[in-house]
Amino acid sequence: MTKQTKSRTAMPHASTVWVSVDEIALRFGVSRNTVWRWSRTSENKFPNPVRLTPRVTRWRLADIERFEKALAGASSP
Repeated sequence: MTKQTKSRTAMPHASTVWVSVDEIALRFGVSRNTVWRWSRTSENKFPNPVRLTPRVTRWRLADIERFEKALAGASSP
């Protein structure tokens, strides 16, 4: 008998890199509360979090990197 393994393609976000609120806070040098405030405020265009399970919320790393590039472009003269 061979052991069957689940295909990674069967998982809905297998190739996506996820980051937590703690990782984002560290990345931007702000508190966790600030990250959550940014996510609720539409003015700054901060990416929306994704609820992966009822108790796990993460952001896509690609969305955070896109946000950083937009900030860098906006602050350049």
